[in-house]
Amino acid sequence: MANYGGVFRGSEISRPTERLGMVSLGDTCDREVEAVRRAIEATKGKYNGALALRLIDLEFWRRSHNTHGAAAACYVSYSTAQRLRSDFILEVGRNFGLCDYTTEARKLKPESMAAVCV
Repeated sequence: MANYGGVFRGSEISRPTERLGMVSLGDTCDREVEAVRRAIEATKGKYNGALALRLIDLEFWRRSHNTHGAAAACYVSYSTAQRLRSDFILEVGRNFGLCDYTTEARKLKPESMAAVCV
């Protein structure tokens, strides 16, 4: 925690807004990490899970490629990369409680996905 006054006054946070931010951020952050972890585990179990995780790694964690570049690096088509990426994102959203993802939602076009995700 930052010491804005220049004088150390103990270990307790005396700024209520900062205290509230730290408390609420911790719970949300834990939920996000758990949602991503569960999505990774679910993706590992799929037929093309290793490929999907490689694409996700290049695009989201390393941030070294966009979807076109990650598709080329993994030797798949752009549409396959989009599908694998969308499946992973929807899985994270479902695990986080933001999406009611069903197999019917898979048939929707990307612009209409907002109808499925809250």
